Amino acid sequence: LVQNKDLFLRITTGHGKTLILMSPLIAAQARFKEGIGIMTAPTKALCDQEAACGTKYGLKSWAISQDTLDAARLQEPPIRLFDEVMQAKGIRLVVMSPQMLNSEGFRKYEKMPKFRKSIRW
Repeated sequence: LVQNKDLFLRITTGHGKTLILMSPLIAAQARFKEGIGIMTAPTKALCDQEAACGTKYGLKSWAISQDTLDAARLQEPPIRLFDEVMQAKGIRLVVMSPQMLNSEGFRKYEKMPKFRKSIRW
């Protein structure tokens, strides 16, 4: 990873795959860089787990699903999660399902030049 080479791993559950996947973001954060990393996971529970891992490693992390978008909109004042991600500074991690990645809501943000430019991983 340090030498910008591809990496192939065969690791069983609970032995550090998530840390390896997040290591470019963690390294960028250590260098005070800016950017957004997008990670996909097949279930809401796994999205929550991966975002919690990102937080544990010091990343600003969000698990975004239709449920979290709806819950945030119901708060007083309403929160727009993708706006929150865009406005945050430093390295940000967004974990979502492939369905959410393909959603109209995400595509709206993906078309915004500022958001697109911020996506680095």
